[in-house]
Amino acid sequence: MLNKMKIIKQIKSTCSVLLASTLLFIGTPSISNAAPVEVYPPMVLEGADYEYLSNPSGDSANRYDVVIVGEGFTEGEDLDSFRTIVDNMISKGFQRAPFDEYGKYFRVHRIDVVSAERGTDAGPEEDTVDTAFDSYAVGSKVTFDWSSVRKIISGSGVSLDQQDLIIVIYNGIGQSYALPGEGVVVINLWGPTDWVFVHEIGHVVGGLSDEYINEDVMNCDTVIWGDDFDAGPNVTRKTELSEIPWNHWIDPDNWINQSITISETDEDNEGLPGLYKGAYYCPEPFYRATYNSTMNSSAQPFYPVNEEQMVLGFYNYVEGIDDASPSSRNIDMVNGESLSFSVTSLEVVRDGLTERLPVEWFVNGEFVTADFGYIFDSILYSESCHVVEAVVTDLVNNVDTKVRLDPSDLLKTSRTWYLSVGNNVCDTPTARPGGPYIGTAEIPIEFDGASSGDQTGLALSYTWDFGDYSIPDGREGESFTGPNPTHTYQSAGVYLVTLTVKGSQGQHTETTQISIGENTAELTSHTDNSVFTSTEETFTWNSVPGVTGYSLELTNASGWSYFNSVPATTVTVTDLPRDGQLITFKLHTQFEGRGFNKYYTFTAHGLLADPGGPYFGDVAKEIIFDGTGSTDHANQVLTYLWDFGDGATGTGPTPTHLYQQAGKYTGSLTVSRANSDDTFEGSDTAIFEVGVYTVASISNHPDDSILPAGPIIFVWNEALDATTYFIKMGSSERGFDYGIKMLSEEIWTFDELPQDGREVFVMLTTTYPGVQFPDYTSYRIKLIADAGGPYEGDVGQPIVFSGSPEADSPEFTYSYQWEFGDGSTAVGRSPSHAYSSPDSYNATLVVSRIESGEVVAVSDTINFTVVVNTTGGVITSPADGSTFTSSTVTFEWTPIPVEDGDMEPSYGLNFRTSPNGPLLAAHQVGQGGVTSFTKTDLPTNGEPIYVELFIFHANGIKFDKRTYIAASPAPLVADAGGPYKGEVGKSIEFSGSTESDAAEFTYTYAWEFGDDFSGVGQSPSHTYSNPGYYNATLVASRIDDGEIVAISEPINFIVVVIPAGGVIIMPPNGSTFTSSTVTFEWTPILVEEGDMEPSYGLNFRTSPGGPLIGAHQVGQGGVTSFTKTDLPTNGEPIYVELFIFHANGIKVDDNSYTAASIALETLTIDVETTSKWWGLTVDISWSGAESVDIYRDGELSKEGVTANPTRINQYFDSTTYNWKVCLPGTDVCSEEIQ
Repeated sequence: MLNKMKIIKQIKSTCSVLLASTLLFIGTPSISNAAPVEVYPPMVLEGADYEYLSNPSGDSANRYDVVIVGEGFTEGEDLDSFRTIVDNMISKGFQRAPFDEYGKYFRVHRIDVVSAERGTDAGPEEDTVDTAFDSYAVGSKVTFDWSSVRKIISGSGVSLDQQDLIIVIYNGIGQSYALPGEGVVVINLWGPTDWVFVHEIGHVVGGLSDEYINEDVMNCDTVIWGDDFDAGPNVTRKTELSEIPWNHWIDPDNWINQSITISETDEDNEGLPGLYKGAYYCPEPFYRATYNSTMNSSAQPFYPVNEEQMVLGFYNYVEGIDDASPSSRNIDMVNGESLSFSVTSLEVVRDGLTERLPVEWFVNGEFVTADFGYIFDSILYSESCHVVEAVVTDLVNNVDTKVRLDPSDLLKTSRTWYLSVGNNVCDTPTARPGGPYIGTAEIPIEFDGASSGDQTGLALSYTWDFGDYSIPDGREGESFTGPNPTHTYQSAGVYLVTLTVKGSQGQHTETTQISIGENTAELTSHTDNSVFTSTEETFTWNSVPGVTGYSLELTNASGWSYFNSVPATTVTVTDLPRDGQLITFKLHTQFEGRGFNKYYTFTAHGLLADPGGPYFGDVAKEIIFDGTGSTDHANQVLTYLWDFGDGATGTGPTPTHLYQQAGKYTGSLTVSRANSDDTFEGSDTAIFEVGVYTVASISNHPDDSILPAGPIIFVWNEALDATTYFIKMGSSERGFDYGIKMLSEEIWTFDELPQDGREVFVMLTTTYPGVQFPDYTSYRIKLIADAGGPYEGDVGQPIVFSGSPEADSPEFTYSYQWEFGDGSTAVGRSPSHAYSSPDSYNATLVVSRIESGEVVAVSDTINFTVVVNTTGGVITSPADGSTFTSSTVTFEWTPIPVEDGDMEPSYGLNFRTSPNGPLLAAHQVGQGGVTSFTKTDLPTNGEPIYVELFIFHANGIKFDKRTYIAASPAPLVADAGGPYKGEVGKSIEFSGSTESDAAEFTYTYAWEFGDDFSGVGQSPSHTYSNPGYYNATLVASRIDDGEIVAISEPINFIVVVIPAGGVIIMPPNGSTFTSSTVTFEWTPILVEEGDMEPSYGLNFRTSPGGPLIGAHQVGQGGVTSFTKTDLPTNGEPIYVELFIFHANGIKVDDNSYTAASIALETLTIDVETTSKWWGLTVDISWSGAESVDIYRDGELSKEGVTANPTRINQYFDSTTYNWKVCLPGTDVCSEEIQ
C-alpha cells in the first residue's frame, strides 16, 4: 500500500469566512509535522480511542485519524465537561451523512490535557494565563502554540501518522475556525459542537468553501476576482451549464438557476442541485450548488454536491483494501500448482447494515469472479507470466450513490500479483530511486529514478513516497509519479524515500535516503543576544547547499544601518555603533528565485570614553576638563585616568589643569569599569586636543572703575599671533546693545554711552584661527543729571520742578537733592516751590543712583536759573490743552496787580500754528482791567493752535502760553433704524438717529417713505395703502446757531408691507394644549383682484428655528383652519409657524405653546419564537401604541413599525435575545423580555 495520505486530487480552499458568527481561517493544504517532534513531559491524565468508529484490526495507516484535545480545561469538573463535550460531538456528528456510512474509515483519539488556568493571553508576547497550549488572542480569534500541541499529542502515544486532523476545543467563547493546510480545527463552546465539527471537517476533508453571505468578512465590492480564481468545488462564477463544476448533478431539462430567488424556493427544493446566487460571503459574483447545506447553515445536511466531495475527500486518505495475501507480489509456481488469494476490503454502513466493499478478480485482464477470495489453478494456464489483480470499487457512476464523478478513480483500489508458471520467469522491473540525496527545506528537490527498468521495454509506472506524509499541494512541477519528480520538504530532517516501479510482468520497491538541511544559514561566530566588544566584528556562518549568495543587514532604532551582499560565508563590519543600543541582524540566504531570513539581536559595544573637547584656554588660567559624557551600557561604576599631554595626569570625571606655556597639546582619557570580573571589555581610551593661548585684556580702565563722560578709549595688551580682536559693550555679560566692533589693533574709542550711572560689561575677545577667547570686565557709567527747565513763575505761586538722569531708565531708582537759591531745599524727582519775591534765582540739583538700597553713582552738581515774576496775567479759560468746538472762542485771564503810581498793564493775544512759528493772528485787546477777548474766526481744521497772552507791565513783559486743538466737526452719519415691516392700512412707526447725538447741537430728519409721501422729525409714523417692498430714505442735518453745519449721506432702507390677515387667532399664543389633537385657526390674507390665491402651511418645531417635527401644506385660497391629530403629549414647548405664500412674498406668524401632559397607556410586549429550516422567526406583538420602535439587546432593530404583530427573521444561533418596544423616538418603553 502507498503512503497513507495518497491525495490524488488537489484540495483548494478559501480564506477568512464566517459561520454563525464564527470566523474560519482556511488555507492551502500543507503538512508541517514532517520533522521529528520533541515530546513534552507528560501532561496527560488519560485518553480514549473511539474504536467503535473503525476496524480495530485494520491498519491505522489506512484510516483517517482525528485527535481531540482541550485547552483551558482544569482538572476536575472542567475535564469531565470536556469528555462529555467530545462524546456528544462524536456520537452526534457521526450520525450525519456521509459520516454515518463511512464512519469506519475514521479513528478518533481523545487526549485529556489539563490546564492550570482558564482563559487566554492577550497576545503572543503576553504570558499571564497558564494554559496547556499557551493560547493567545489575535483579534477575536484564539490561536495556540501549535508546536506545543503536537508535542503533547506525540508524548501521549499518538504518533505523527495518527495525527491527520487535530481538533482543539477551547474552553471559552471565541471564534471557531479551520486551518486545512495544517490539518487543524479550533472549536469553541459557542453553539452545538457537533454542528461546528461537521462544518469544519467539510473545509479540511472536502475542501469545501463557505456558501453563506457575510460582507463583514470580505469586501465583495472592492475585490477584483481573476478569471482563474477557484473558490472551491462547491462554489463557482460560471453560469453556463456545461462549465458548472457540478453539472453532472443537474437535470438539464429541469434545474434551478440563478434567476430563481430564495423566496421562491421551498424546503423541498433546498437540496436540489442547481445554481443559486450568493456564496463565498458575497451576494455576487459567486453561486452555490444547492439552496442550503451544512456549508451555509451548520444544522443542514451536506446535500448531494458537497456530500460527493466529502466522500472523495475520505478516499484521499484511505483506500478500499485493508489487507491482501499473499504478501509477495512476485511468485514462482510449478505447473499444476494452485494458489489461494484473498482481500480484506473496508466496511461501510448502508441501510443500517455493515458490509464490505465488493471485490472483483481478473487474470491477465479477464474477469474471473467476484468474491473476497480467489484460487488460481495453474493447470488452466500455460507456462508463462500471468497477472492476477483484485479490484475493490465503491459504488460509483450510479445515480443512487453519493459519488457520480470520480475522474481520478479515488474510489477504485487494486492489488496485483505476478505469477511465473513453469520455467517462464516474469520480467520483474528494478526500482532504482537514486540517492542518497541532500537538499534544503522549502527548496524543490528533483529525484532521479530513470535508471529503473525491465527487459520488456514497455512503459513502467513510478510511484514515490517521500517519507514526510506529504500530499501534492499544487506546487509547480511537483509530482508523486514519473521517473523524475520534484518535491519540496517543509522541514529539515532525514527522510526515507520509497520508489515503487510497476511493469507488465511485476513490480519492485526500493528505498533511499535524503538529508534535508535548514534553508537559512546560521551564525557560527556569534550567539544571539550577545554583546559586541568593539566597533569591528567579523561574522561567519555555515554554508548552505544550492545557494546563490548571502546578504546581511544590521539596523538599530537610531537609524544606523549596514548592508552587504556576498557570495562567501564571512564578512567583517567596521564602524559599528558604540551606544549600547540593540542591533537587529538579518542574515539572508538566497536561492534561485527565493530567499530565507534568519534574525539575531545584539547589543552594541557600550563602554565609550568621551573626554569632551577640544579644549582651549589662557596660559594663565586653569582649564576644566569634562569626561562625564563617557557611557557604559552595563551601568557599572567607571574610573577615569587623564593624560594632559604635558607630562601631567589627573583622575575623576571633571579634573582641572594649568598649562605653563602656550601651545597645542594632545591628551587622552582612559575609562575603565570598576568591576574587575566583568566579562566584557574593561576599558576604552579616547584622545583629545588642548590649545593654550595668550589672551588680551583691557589695560587702561581697571575692572569695576567709573567710565568718564564723553568718548571713551579702551586699550589692551597685544596677544601674539592673534588675528583680530572683537570687543562689545552691553548691559549684561553676553549683551552688546551699546556697541560691537571687530578690530585688528589694540585700541577702541566708544562715543555714545547712556550717562545714567548704570553698570555695563565689556567683552574683549581675542581671536586665533579656529578659536576665540573672551575676557570680561565691568564698569560703572558716569551719572549725569538734568534739572529740567527753564523755570519761570509768579510770586507766591508754586513752581513744579522736574529732574532726571541724562538717560532716564525706569528699571533703576534715583534720589534727587534740590537747592532753590532762596535758602530752601527739597528732595524727590518733581518737587514744587513758591518764591516770595520776584527775582532771578541760582538753583542746583544733585542726582544719586540707588541699587539694592545703596548709592552706586552720584552726579555732578547741576546749576540752573529760576525766574520769578509778579502775579496775574494767566489764561484761565479755555483750559490749556482743550479742544475747541467751534470757530468762536472767548479767552479769559487774570489781571496783573498795579502798585500805586505804576503804569496800567497792556494786554495782547498772539495766535500761531506752531510754537514760536509765524503769527496766524495778533490782537492788542486793551489796557488796565481788560480780562477777556472773543475771537470769531478760529480755524476748524482740528489742528493745534498755540495762543500767547503777553502783558506789558511796570516790571517788564510777561507771557502766558497755551496750546489748544481747533474744532473739527465729524461728518454727520444718520441711522434710519428698522427693519420695518407692517400691514396694509396699519401705521408703521419709524425712528431715526445720528451716530452721535451731541447735546450741544440740534438735528433735523427728512424721510421719504417710497410711496410719494414724506415726513419729518426723529420718530414719524406712516400708513401704506398697498402691500409691497418700498425703498425709503432718511437724511439728517446738524444745526448750529440756527444754521445747517452738516448733512448726512442719504440712508436707504426697505419697508415691507404685507397684506392684512394671516395671523393665528386660535389657540391663543402661549396657551397649553389639552390633548394631541388641536385645531388651529387664522385670519385670511386679503387678495387683490388678479393676484394669485395665497397658500397656507404650518410648521411644528420643538425649539425656535430647530428641527421640524411636522410640516403641513394645508390649502390655498380661503382655508383658515387645520386640525393636527398627532401633537406630542409630553408637556414640552411646541413652536408653530403659520407661513403664507402670497402675491407679495412670504408671511410667517410665529406662536409658541406647551404640549399637553397626558399619562400614556402602558406599553406591553409579547414575543413568540418559531424554528424554521433556515433558522428562527420571531413574532413580536404589542399593545398601548399604534406604532413602535423595536429593540434587540438594547439596540434599535426596527423603527416606526405599525404592523402588529410583526415578524423578524434571523439565522439560528444559541444566543438568547432580550426584546422591548418603545414609542417612536422616545424612551417610553415596555418591559424587556426574552
